[in-house]
Amino acid sequence: MSRERILITGGADGLGREMALGYAARDCEVLVLDVDQEKGTELAQHEAIRFREFDLARFEELTVTWDDEPPFDRIIMNAGISAFGNFAEIAWEKQQAVIDINFTGHLRLLHQLLGMDKLQEKGRLAFVLSAAAFTPIPVTATYAASKAALEAFGHSIEPWLMHRGISVTLVYPGQMRTAHLRKYYGNENADAGIPPDVIADRILKGMDRRSRHLYPDAMSKVFRFLATTIPWAMPTLIYRFNRKRFAEMLYPDLVE
Repeated sequence: MSRERILITGGADGLGREMALGYAARDCEVLVLDVDQEKGTELAQHEAIRFREFDLARFEELTVTWDDEPPFDRIIMNAGISAFGNFAEIAWEKQQAVIDINFTGHLRLLHQLLGMDKLQEKGRLAFVLSAAAFTPIPVTATYAASKAALEAFGHSIEPWLMHRGISVTLVYPGQMRTAHLRKYYGNENADAGIPPDVIADRILKGMDRRSRHLYPDAMSKVFRFLATTIPWAMPTLIYRFNRKRFAEMLYPDLVE
């Protein structure tokens, strides 16, 4: 029996890295796409993992060809960046990069892969989204929008893939203890969230079951419940619980 072939975007660090190692432990062949050449090369020292430098935001400059790649059994769209702060004051170039990587880049990559039949019959496709897709958090508005857009795309493409037996899994993690969290939300959050290896294991098992929606931690489950049952109250609750923090962050000149 041939080994399963896995493709993971943003797989050099954090959650992506843990998923790559998880599949490598299953004796799968893993291809990691990432912009971080140093961490990607280090990860590729594992005999089951290959690394390819790949920037989702710069498709026009990419010369990568998929002709020599056999079809994958699982494709996981995981890469993501954020822009943190007051939406009106964040440089548009930074916000455009969030959209280009989190949303547009993944659509362009999948357009290539599906157009070349690079996902096996009865394969699995997953989109790593975020609880931010349904939680109103104003300091990451563009990030939330990019994840919500990717969610809508995943829902839309699912019935088109069903005739080939391909399942689509949408994943909504909450806070994870990763470099992403520290980079965009500050060192005070260094120990916050769930360890990424725990979330990675739940994603792998969810894809095994062909779960359509996966809420891999308590935060994502609670926020989804609130967003579904009292959507009208969510913005007010978020504001009241974070009023001082948001004010200090977004409007420092108005805080005494």
